[in-house]
Amino acid sequence: MGGWLAGLKTERSARWLRAGVLAGTALVLLAGFIVLAYKLTAQRVPAHRAALERLVRAETGLDLRFDALGLRWGWYGPEAVFSRVELGEPQQAKVLLRAPELIVGFNLWASLHTGHLQAGRITLVAPDIDLPQPRSAAAGAGATSSPATVSIPAARILSRWRGGRIDFEGGTLHIADPQRNEDPLVVSIRRASVYRSDDRWRAAALVLLPEHLGSTARIDLRLHGDLLDPRSLSGSVAVEGVRLVFAGWRELFADSPAVARRLPSAGGGDVSLKGEFSAGVLTQAQGSVRAAGVQFIDAPSFERRLVLDRLRGDWRLRRRGGGWHALVNDFEVGSPQAAGLAYSARVEIGLQGSRVRLAASTLPAQSLSALAAYLLPDIDLAGVQVAGVARDLAVDWDGDRPAGERLQASVRVEDLALAPASQAFLLTGLSARVAARDDSFAVALRGNAVRLQMGVSATRSLSDLQVAGDFAAQRAAGAWRIETRDLNVAQERAHLRLNGSFVAQPGARAPRIELTGVLADADVATLQQVFGAELIERFGIAAPRLRAGRIEEARFAVNAAGACSGTLALKDASLWGDSGLDAQAIDADVEWNDKGFKAQVDAARVGPLQLGTTRLEWSLDARRPVRIAGHAVAHLERTLAWLRAHEELQQYVPEIHGLAARGDALFDFDFALPATSDALHPAARKLPHSRIAVLLDAATVETGPGMPALAAVRGALAFDNGHLQRSMLTGRWLGGPVTLRLAESASHHASSIQVRAQGLMDVRELAALGTFADPAALSGLADWSGEFLLEPDSALHPAQWQARLDANLTAVASRLPEPLTKAAGIAAPLHIDISGTSAHAQLRLALADRLHSVFEMVGAGDDAWRVERGSVRFGGMGPVALAAEPAVVLSGKLARLEPSPYVAAWNRAGRDVLLPRVSGAVFVSELLSAGNVYADANLEVRPSSPGLDLKIESLASGLRPGT
Repeated sequence: MGGWLAGLKTERSARWLRAGVLAGTALVLLAGFIVLAYKLTAQRVPAHRAALERLVRAETGLDLRFDALGLRWGWYGPEAVFSRVELGEPQQAKVLLRAPELIVGFNLWASLHTGHLQAGRITLVAPDIDLPQPRSAAAGAGATSSPATVSIPAARILSRWRGGRIDFEGGTLHIADPQRNEDPLVVSIRRASVYRSDDRWRAAALVLLPEHLGSTARIDLRLHGDLLDPRSLSGSVAVEGVRLVFAGWRELFADSPAVARRLPSAGGGDVSLKGEFSAGVLTQAQGSVRAAGVQFIDAPSFERRLVLDRLRGDWRLRRRGGGWHALVNDFEVGSPQAAGLAYSARVEIGLQGSRVRLAASTLPAQSLSALAAYLLPDIDLAGVQVAGVARDLAVDWDGDRPAGERLQASVRVEDLALAPASQAFLLTGLSARVAARDDSFAVALRGNAVRLQMGVSATRSLSDLQVAGDFAAQRAAGAWRIETRDLNVAQERAHLRLNGSFVAQPGARAPRIELTGVLADADVATLQQVFGAELIERFGIAAPRLRAGRIEEARFAVNAAGACSGTLALKDASLWGDSGLDAQAIDADVEWNDKGFKAQVDAARVGPLQLGTTRLEWSLDARRPVRIAGHAVAHLERTLAWLRAHEELQQYVPEIHGLAARGDALFDFDFALPATSDALHPAARKLPHSRIAVLLDAATVETGPGMPALAAVRGALAFDNGHLQRSMLTGRWLGGPVTLRLAESASHHASSIQVRAQGLMDVRELAALGTFADPAALSGLADWSGEFLLEPDSALHPAQWQARLDANLTAVASRLPEPLTKAAGIAAPLHIDISGTSAHAQLRLALADRLHSVFEMVGAGDDAWRVERGSVRFGGMGPVALAAEPAVVLSGKLARLEPSPYVAAWNRAGRDVLLPRVSGAVFVSELLSAGNVYADANLEVRPSSPGLDLKIESLASGLRPGT
């Protein structure tokens, strides 16, 4: 058993050894044969230089010129290396190709078999290829060209090639520019190869494109047939472009407008294409596109633009029957922001004769809007931003149908958002159904939770809107007309209904819009918050001042010329005014047109004023004032306080600063409010037109500190442009009727108020004003007249006033002590002059020839005065000089005097007011004191505590003085 195994092992080893020897012998013979063939070939190459040139010419169909020739052993066998090569068209001076090296690999087996050199692989190293553009028929008919400049089609050159393979290692391809520029297009060849076997062709290349065309391109072409007869060709072509620049390719095909117009004018990306054709006709194709910023422009006008920020998809095109069927999967189109919304669509396109059908599952509404703007240039959709999801798009075009029915299209849009080019508003939450025909389309718009946002602020928005409306569009004579009937927008109680049309005329600068609408039960505050800026633009300066209320109903219209007009009823509104001049509880009707605005206020409250029927007029021009005319009723006391609190209103009634009054009044006014309040002070701007009348009925007007008020005042005060006009009032004062005539007069510093008064007074009420005289000792009525002059506050001095009163006391009887005793029927004219300010005054009083006095008084608070100093003179004529010291100085002479009543009155007054000290002396012809009679006595008065000291010094003989 062991021997048998040893023999078996020896037999196997012998077999392996025999096989090895035979293989080695074969390899040695093969190597020797190759070496022999190479040496034979190498010996024949120098002797057959011309034969090699003819060989290359026969292989390529081109003339060969070179500087040097060598032989080397290459990867595939022996190779002939031609240095500094030029190839050109036979018998032509034009050089088509230059290369540092042209390498011809020999087919050893064929060469040994035939006894002649047979070329195998041909390699061009870094060739510089000049490929001229074929001369067009038009160019050839009208121009002459030398043979050297006539371009030869590449297909004719290749048809002369007998076959084999040509490789290109690097190189540059120069292509004549279709724009006839002097500089040709330069394409860098990374690697390329061309193969031919009888009528079978294959070409593959990877090239670097010029910068204005893109980055790289890869081409793979397989053909079967005659290159000179395109109808005989079958095969396939695959092209792949990386980072292509579409605008460059559009320019490249500028000589073919039909092709150029279908190419994008901007954008770029990656594009791949693989097509198969038979008998020169395309049978199917497929490819993909990954592009961004794609833009199509209508070449003749350069006004129609279709912009697609994002374009992606994988497509297939197949011939089906007598037509074509295209399918696009994972189709994405629109803005980059839309990529995250899963807008991946399946698009099917059918072409059958003159009929085209398209169906898409899901597309962004933005892209459909861009397509509509491109296809319908008469409707200005430039800049309109549309977002949303378009579903179930269906388009059916049949050129064999009657005109008007050739196009049938429909689409459903969800989550629709609309914004104009100005970004003035954003409308979201809508849905729409669109149906289109050749020259018409219809849109049904719906939404139950629509949101309207004005501008970029989220606070200026309306939510939960219900929207329902239908739009119909029709094109006639090149003009589109879009109409809507009963477009309804509602939110809670508020409701808006719109009807109108939009007409885009060819060549017109702007479309013609006609619109009518009704707005009901709208909240003013909400409208102000959302549409504040737009309301200012439409309603002028009055719009931003309206802060609250309800629009009961508003009707408006926009005509074909763009003018807007309408009316609205406003209820319980509030109007903000400058410096707190607000108006509340406004009920008004407003009417407006292109000339301005008019409002009739039926009721309103402004401060203490309760407005009656009032008219307002204003304009869109913010520089023009607001005109107001109407009437109001109010309480005088609250109205005067309100006017003092609003300094800007005192320019209309400037004389009310020191006026105090009570009671009701009626105000009639017609004035203009400045449109703006930019001036720092009312006096800094020109006062606009104003006419104001204050009608008093049973009012009470204060006349001054310590003076009785005017009661039951009736009449009217009129102010024109801030100036008091001549006015007349009647009332009661000092127990009798009085008539006041008021006017404005000019003084040294400013305008002043002048009041002339005339009336009848009860002297007992005049006596009651003081603390000395007993009113019961007086009786009778006295005629009087007076004049009052007020100079209002100014920058130079505070308010100043002067008053004069003259009374005829003839009918007055007085039982007061001498010298005030008087019987009725005896003339005793009274004259009072007083002047000063609110802090200081001077009073002069003259009673016939009995009494003359002057007092200096200062304000003591609470409308009271304190006598600071004074002079009293009994008897005599002429004015009295004011005492130099702070006291009341007595002087003069009297025919008869009993001092006791005066002392008692002085003591009583001293308990009520702070009186100055009294001093002086009076000569009395007959003085009565304590039952004694003094003739020609001198009465000296001196102050003491707590009363007065009287010293009587008799000047008659026989009488002694007494105290």
